[in-house]
This record gives sequence, structure tokens and C-alpha cells, in this order.
Amino acid sequence: MINQPKEASQPNNFLPVKAQQVKAQQVKAKQVKAQQVKAKQGKAKQGKAKQGKAKQVKPRLFIVMGVSGSGKSSIASRLARELSFEFVEADNFHSEQAKNYMANNKPLSDEMRKPWIAAIIKKLSLLNEQGTSVVLAYSGLKTQHRNSFRALNFNCHYFYLSGDKKLILSRLVKRKLHFFSPDLLDSQFSAMEPAQGHEKDITTIDVNGSLSEIYQNIIKVVHQELAKDK
Repeated sequence: MINQPKEASQPNNFLPVKAQQVKAQQVKAKQVKAQQVKAKQGKAKQGKAKQGKAKQVKPRLFIVMGVSGSGKSSIASRLARELSFEFVEADNFHSEQAKNYMANNKPLSDEMRKPWIAAIIKKLSLLNEQGTSVVLAYSGLKTQHRNSFRALNFNCHYFYLSGDKKLILSRLVKRKLHFFSPDLLDSQFSAMEPAQGHEKDITTIDVNGSLSEIYQNIIKVVHQELAKDK
């Protein structure tokens, strides 16, 4: 009996044409599915990244400004308590020399204000690094100083307590144990620079009413501002 030689097994590349086409389609389908999964994962990561960025809100800085005797410290301290923000009193950063200077009826020069502003900025910068929101009681006389606070990494808004000089003087003379001389009130009114065109973040508040009325007018705007952070 003559043994017939066995046919050698054919490699994959010798599969029938139809079988090769089916296999190619399967491979392509797997590749497409893998690309779709990868794209979906990429979109999910981008979505999470956007959500994370949206939640990163700058700390708030509300500045209650005005001449001495306008009520800024009383209003600012109450606002800080109710919002659970840090209260910063700008007067506490004056040097003893500057306090004595003003107590002797001498207004500070711009040069004398520089270390005072620098000390306030240093304090605010430290609080900002800690993610702490702040209410600052500060005269706000000079535009350049107001701009310095805007340059910090806060969402900033000013409340300018404005009122009649006679009314403010009547409140000022009732204060005790404060270094500021009532005789300097005229110099503060003269030094107060009005809001410039770019200062859209200043809300003027009339102080002719009671402190309670003044506060209510401010807290309404505060809630509007805080709503922007959500």
C-alpha cells in the first residue's frame, strides 16, 4: 500500500479569503472599541478636572472704607462675625510714631502711609495663603492703595461709607481712647479720592441712618456678591 503524503498545514496567511476578511473585521472592531473606551475615559477625566477648577473659588475680601468716624470698624467687625470671616482693623498696623503724629493733629503724608499699607498687605497675603476670607476696616483714601488690595488674590469688593461732615464729626467726638484727633477730619475729607472709572467694585453707602440701617444695606450687597462665587 502506497502511503499518500499528508498535506502540510497552511499558515494563517493562506486562510481562505473570506476567513481573512472576517478576522480583519474582528481586529478592526476591537481597535475601534478600544479607541472609544479611551476617548470616553479622557472625557471623564476632563469633566472631573473642570469640576475641580469650578470649585476653586478665591477667598473673599470685603473692605469697609470711609473717613474716621464713619462707622467702618463697627460695621466691618459685625460683618466679619456674621460671615465667620477674619476681621482686620487697618488702624492696628500704624506705627506708634504715626499714631502720635495723628494724635498731635498732624495728617500722615503719602510717604508715611507706605509702611502702613505694606504691613496690611503682608497680613492679607498671609490670610490669603491660608484660604481665609477677610473683612477689612480701612480708610481707603487713596486710589493707588485701593488698587494694591485689588492686586491680591482675593475676590474684592468695597463699601464706601459716605455722609455729611457734621454728622460724622458729631460721632467722632464721642469716641474715646482713640489716637485720631477730630481736628484731622477735614484733612481726611480732602484726601479722600473719589472712585475712578475702573472702580466698579465700590458700593457707596449713605451713613446718615443708624448703624443697623447701614449694616442692612451692606449685607444685601454682600449676599449678592457671595452668590457670584457659587
